[in-house]
Amino acid sequence: FDVRVRSVHSKTLPSHRTIGSKLNYNFIMLSHLYDYLRELLLNPPLSPGGSPSNNNNDNIDSITINPTTNSDPLLLRYLPLLVLLTLFWPIFVTLIATSLSASAWLFWLAIGATTGLVQLLYVIYNFFMITWDLAILV
Repeated sequence: FDVRVRSVHSKTLPSHRTIGSKLNYNFIMLSHLYDYLRELLLNPPLSPGGSPSNNNNDNIDSITINPTTNSDPLLLRYLPLLVLLTLFWPIFVTLIATSLSASAWLFWLAIGATTGLVQLLYVIYNFFMITWDLAILV
């Protein structure tokens, strides 16, 4: 079982001229992507069972997926990742907390800017109406 996923810029892609063939080609690409992600989740890169390997023989953009028969338990498969999480959890927590606070700050900044813009439009409208009323009265 060997699946090759080629990028859009690859010279080996066939030229499609009809919408049906483009949809079919996109479906095939999505199914290959699904297979690749499934294999990556079932056999993580640090697991003893192996991971997807890059095959640079024929095309630099190709990714070859060689599914392994990794029958290790799930905990053993993710053991290296769990060790890294155990050792470096303070760094990960700091990065997550920083990104959450930055996201919240940006959200409230955008809300404040939007509210200010609505208020500015309302004030401009009121000034325009007052000017219009004074012009009619004079």
